[in-house]
Amino acid sequence: MYSKCGQIASARLAFDVMHNHDVTSWNSLIHGYAQHGDAKQALEVFSKMCSNGCKPDESTFLGVLVGCNHAGMVKEGELFFRLMIDQYSIAPMPCHYACMIDMLGRNGRFDEALGMIDGMPFEPDALIWKTLLASCKLHRNLDIGKLAAGRLMELSERDSASYVLMSSIYAMHGEWDDAGKVRRRMDETGVKKDAGCSWIEIKNEVHAFAARDTSHPDSASIYRMLGELVAVMKNTDQHELLDVHMQIYQKPDMKERF
Repeated sequence: MYSKCGQIASARLAFDVMHNHDVTSWNSLIHGYAQHGDAKQALEVFSKMCSNGCKPDESTFLGVLVGCNHAGMVKEGELFFRLMIDQYSIAPMPCHYACMIDMLGRNGRFDEALGMIDGMPFEPDALIWKTLLASCKLHRNLDIGKLAAGRLMELSERDSASYVLMSSIYAMHGEWDDAGKVRRRMDETGVKKDAGCSWIEIKNEVHAFAARDTSHPDSASIYRMLGELVAVMKNTDQHELLDVHMQIYQKPDMKERF
C-alpha cells in the first residue's frame, strides 16, 4: 500500500520492522523500488532476499526486470532473464517476455526483440505486439511498426492503441495519406480512442481535465489560454518538440478527424 501511494520510504520502514520476511514481502519491496525507478535498490533487495535463503519466484523476477527496464539496464535485464530460466527453472510468462521486448525495443534492438518473439513457446498476444509497436513509434521504425500493427489489429481489431500508434508513425515519416487511411479505418470499425485525462490540485480542490471536455466551469477561459499557447508554439523554432498529433491536426484535411 505504501509503495502504491508513492511512500517508498514508509514501505521500507514497514518491511524492516517485520520479524519474518516471506516471498510476498520481499516481492512487494522489490516491485516498489522498481516502479519508482530505483533499480539499484531493487537489485540490492533481490540480492539480500537470496542471501537470506528466500527463493525468488515469477513475481520476483518480474519486479527485477521492470526495474532494469525503467533504468535502461538492458545487459542486467538479460542476465536476470537467463538466471530465471537457467538457475531457478522458472518458465517466463507473457509478462516477462513483454518486459524484455520493451527493454530491447526502447534501446532500438528490434532484431533481438523480434527474435525473442519468434522464440517464445506460445503465440504472442496483443500485449507483446502493442509493446513492440510503442517502441517503433519511439524510434520511428516504420517497417516493423507495420508488422506489429498488423498483428495487433488481427488479435484485437477494436484496440484503439494500434491505430493511434500506427497513424503517429506514418505522420512522423510525413506519410499523411497512410495516416489518414488508418484513421478512416478507425471510423469504419467504430473504434474510439479513450479521451486523455489529467488533473491538478489547487488549494485543496482537484480540477480534472479531459480532452475536448467542456464540463469545467472555466472551460471557456481554459481553451482561450490553450489557443494562445498553441499560437506561441507555432511561432517558435521548436516544432520537433510538439506532439505528432498536433502536426497531424495542422493538416486541413485531417482536422475533422482529430
